Amino acid sequence: MHTDDRTDDFLEASFAEVLRRAADGAPTLGAEAMTLGAAQRGRRRQRRHRAAAAGGAALAVLLATGGVALAWHPAGAARATAAAPAGTPQAGPTKSATGAPVVPAVPAAAASGTQLLDRLKSLLPSWTLAEPAGHGTEPTADSKDTFASYVVDDGHGKAWVRVSLRHNTVPVRSEALGSCPDPVDSPYAVCSRTTLQDGSVLVLLQDYYLPSRELGAKRWSAELDRPDGTSIKITETNTPGQKVIEPTRTDPPLAPARLQAIVTDPGWLPALAAIPAVPAVSEADIARKSFNWPSTAKILATVAPLLPAHLTVADSGGADNSGAHFTVDDGRGKSLVEVGVQDWSVYKPGVSTWSDVTESFEGAQVLPDGTRVLRFSDRDYAGQTGLVRNGVDILRPDHLRVTVWAYNTTSQPQAPTRSEPALSVDQLQALAASPTWEAAKG
Repeated sequence: MHTDDRTDDFLEASFAEVLRRAADGAPTLGAEAMTLGAAQRGRRRQRRHRAAAAGGAALAVLLATGGVALAWHPAGAARATAAAPAGTPQAGPTKSATGAPVVPAVPAAAASGTQLLDRLKSLLPSWTLAEPAGHGTEPTADSKDTFASYVVDDGHGKAWVRVSLRHNTVPVRSEALGSCPDPVDSPYAVCSRTTLQDGSVLVLLQDYYLPSRELGAKRWSAELDRPDGTSIKITETNTPGQKVIEPTRTDPPLAPARLQAIVTDPGWLPALAAIPAVPAVSEADIARKSFNWPSTAKILATVAPLLPAHLTVADSGGADNSGAHFTVDDGRGKSLVEVGVQDWSVYKPGVSTWSDVTESFEGAQVLPDGTRVLRFSDRDYAGQTGLVRNGVDILRPDHLRVTVWAYNTTSQPQAPTRSEPALSVDQLQALAASPTWEAAKG
């Protein structure tokens, strides 16, 4: 799966600022790491969610199909037309007399940032290009990224375009290839996922910088993950820079079809081959692991019998590295529930990446068995009027951590669908403190 750290720097900064403005007195970073609302929505590069299969007859689970040309469009959302502004020239190379494209291919040897910029420029229309930035295929002390970017102007407003390349060590697991975001986290996104004949996975995504549409800042992308571990992604915005919130145009300038043409252009292959392969998870990463994530399937199967019998459960999903979610309905409207489970028994002081989890539970209520409990009931959560979030964060003596959140909406960016969450804080505590969570470990 391709990860584009630089592209997502602005997203993290913007989302963190929203949280700071809206949730003074919220848990520290250690506690928020278990807060799926922050962990899933605030870190887009870690949010390649897949619908998870789970046991438990009471729980309706979305199965990951992974089929060819699989596309989804959120209910009530307008289907994207994939059209550029009228009169906008489409990207593409010039043609020779025979009709063959005439573009400078990236050399087979290590490519410089300038060469990558030239390659990107050759695939764009004759627009005004400014603020070039790029880094070649050889890692340096300053950066290990391989990318090229411009601020472009097609006469309809400035925009930002960036191509980034990566090479992961094979074998690459099929489930680690690109996928569409979870509609619970990105309810306004329009996304398609296609498996090509060579086994590559192409994901076309039209979304907003933040889950909320209020700012109007959009980010469209095309990502191609190849079976050999190489990956290329093009990202564009309707703002004049990577960290600029204010839009300068309605949509980004390149239609999804043109984004696809750019990432599938064979001229990138030499540069992709020149990038040193890096393991998706290194031995050093494993040694520094702070906790284990139980699978989404285990979380869903464990939580199913703990829910009140009168609730109707639907819309289940999640990701193995962040938790699970579903909606419950008590007859008064659907209510989103998010569950996260972390096994901190593998934590090594002085070695693991994160700080000791017990630091996040200072001042917590301590139950007779030693379990520590933090309780939350947030009104106008994340600055959204009427949005209510109930939650509990529990750390057991064996260092198993269970966090459960319930909302009075079906998706946090969307307006409340009921006056209160379907589950009270007391109900959430009873659920999270159940000894049956032991089954989710390992």
